[in-house]
Amino acid sequence: MWGLPAGRYDLEFRLPRGRRVHVGDVPAGTRGLRVRVTDEPAGPTFSVTVVDAITGAPLPKAEVCVVRYEVPMENGRRWSNELEYADTGDDGSALVHTSGPGWFDVRAEADGYAPSGRESFECEAGMQYATVELLRAGEFECHVSNAAGEPVSGVYVFLVEEDGGHLTLIEKNSDGGMRSDTRFSTDTDGRMGSNPCPVGRYLVEVRAGRAEDSRLLASGEAVITAGNRTTVELQTDL
Repeated sequence: MWGLPAGRYDLEFRLPRGRRVHVGDVPAGTRGLRVRVTDEPAGPTFSVTVVDAITGAPLPKAEVCVVRYEVPMENGRRWSNELEYADTGDDGSALVHTSGPGWFDVRAEADGYAPSGRESFECEAGMQYATVELLRAGEFECHVSNAAGEPVSGVYVFLVEEDGGHLTLIEKNSDGGMRSDTRFSTDTDGRMGSNPCPVGRYLVEVRAGRAEDSRLLASGEAVITAGNRTTVELQTDL
């Protein structure tokens, strides 16, 4: 019996062969919780290979996360209370079992690389194969202030690639899951980041809203190098 303060909790069960099962949003007051793990998963099994995106070399000791969504929600946001993890072996591959059918995101991260993944598998059972390519990374953060030097919160930072596309960043949440987006807002300190970011040269845009064509407030340049943190200071007229 656990003596815990009132609230809702996430539980993680660590299993043999590097498997971990995450059960989220368990309400306070729950008096019993049964988790069944079998060798015959009720859902699909994912064979995931993680490789260096440039060289194609397999990446051992990468962490693979499979997120299961039971119901797709409106506006692209979907609720999930199940994340399952495994670490890749010397051949860069990992096997991840799931507990039921649904929609799945497959994501991976490794030391020195930007997290990446593949989204929106819809399947019921059987073996599913996925390859996740990771790019070498540094860290990127952006500080936004006004003309008086005061931090500007609630504005959105985009990274624009050389081909004009907006870079998708993946941020690891406090519960172990990962959120992907092409923009992240500044906090009360006017700070966005720091996020692992693929090596490269980017145009940094600060915009008033989430839309990629919302009002441009400031812009600059970021050059991301492997293993280093790049901080960009931008000033707006707000």
